[in-house]
Amino acid sequence: MSDQGWDKHAVHARRLHERYILFILLAVLIGVITVKWSDVPKLTEYISFALTLASLLLAIMAIGYAIYSNHGLGLNLASLVSSIGEVKTIASTLSASSVTLSRDIQSLSEQTGGMDRRLAQIAENTRAQELSKQAIQEPAAPLPEPELSLPLEVRAYELDLVRFATVTSTTGRYVLFALTIAFLNKKEINMKELFERGEYQWGFLIATSSADIWDGPTKGYDQVNVESFPGADVGFATKLVALTQASAAESDIDTMPESVAEDFGRMRAYFEDKGFDLHGTLDAFRRVVKKK
Repeated sequence: MSDQGWDKHAVHARRLHERYILFILLAVLIGVITVKWSDVPKLTEYISFALTLASLLLAIMAIGYAIYSNHGLGLNLASLVSSIGEVKTIASTLSASSVTLSRDIQSLSEQTGGMDRRLAQIAENTRAQELSKQAIQEPAAPLPEPELSLPLEVRAYELDLVRFATVTSTTGRYVLFALTIAFLNKKEINMKELFERGEYQWGFLIATSSADIWDGPTKGYDQVNVESFPGADVGFATKLVALTQASAAESDIDTMPESVAEDFGRMRAYFEDKGFDLHGTLDAFRRVVKKK
């Protein structure tokens, strides 16, 4: 191999060391060849001792290597256990995150459903309000022959009232039902406590009072008294419940039956808590089954 590019002193030292090693090996080889080993006393004992000592040294080295290997294995096992623990922690975090994500998605779906339900309710109330205005403005249809048990004017007004309740909205029927119960019990009602959202109910209340459908001293939405309500009786209140059930069953809105059930449940709880007598008007109420 060419020495070009190498340090000359280093090359000289390397070659000198190579000569020393070759000389020593040659001397040992000559000594081994020239010595008559059979004449050396106790040669076998020396060889046996040397082999024993070598075996002992190898055994000590093996023990040391085993200890070192076991220590390394222990570290590896500890590292593996730590890694497994980290994997479990990550898996638990992912599981908790998936549960949280599922709840968030469900909450978002419920909120979206509530918005759809409110929009549908607003649309229905608007349509029903227009029908109510038409029912009030249109002249009454010819009335059938009244029954002898009721005066003519009462029978005519009752038919108009039922016709008006038939064409009005679901929320309007709720207001008529509340007014009827208040009239039958001669008690004041608080519309703010009875209904969750009161804008439409308050407008309907004012419109029906202005049309002389009912009358009474009312100081506000939270203090409504009904002194006069011609045609309002237990039968009319029961009719309102039946009309609301039928309308919910035939509605195109999927959430309408559940909404009606919740609204009647809330009204029942309010009237019973305030000591009103419902006169059995809600006894026939049942959970609305949507028509296919």
